[in-house]
Amino acid sequence: MAGASTGNFGIVTAVQAAPLTARQALSRCPDLDAARACPAVARAFMAGRASGPETDARIVNLVLALADAVQDPGITTPICRNTADGLRTLARGISNARRARQVRSLANDLCGGSRGVGAGGPPASIFSGGSGKKAGGDNLDDTADTDPSGRIREDLCQLPGGCP
Repeated sequence: MAGASTGNFGIVTAVQAAPLTARQALSRCPDLDAARACPAVARAFMAGRASGPETDARIVNLVLALADAVQDPGITTPICRNTADGLRTLARGISNARRARQVRSLANDLCGGSRGVGAGGPPASIFSGGSGKKAGGDNLDDTADTDPSGRIREDLCQLPGGCP
């Protein structure tokens, strides 16, 4: 029986699947084929993760990578909007209320650029203390710091543990 295991005494119990890694999530979202998968991918990424700073860091790393992924001029508005819906879903898993609001704000602004997608991607180091290296388990250091206004970075640097 898939998704189940036999515990002591032959009792069959459900086995919770491991949460998706950031790389697995990025292979499914942005959803280039149907523009529908991102919210479900976000839920699968958060499934079984304990709330707290480590999970927040993992979610933020994924948010930044997803926001960067839709900066390509070939990304259509429906794909961008589905990705933004995924970011809003991920925001619900962030325990720090201010950071969650900032992720929702990023999601709301993501598809508003002149190409139908966000103008200028998210900064890579906004949650990492300014080092340029992201915190958390899935290291996705290829996201460049492209927040031209500095607004997101400035807001996040004011948080405890923010930028130096």
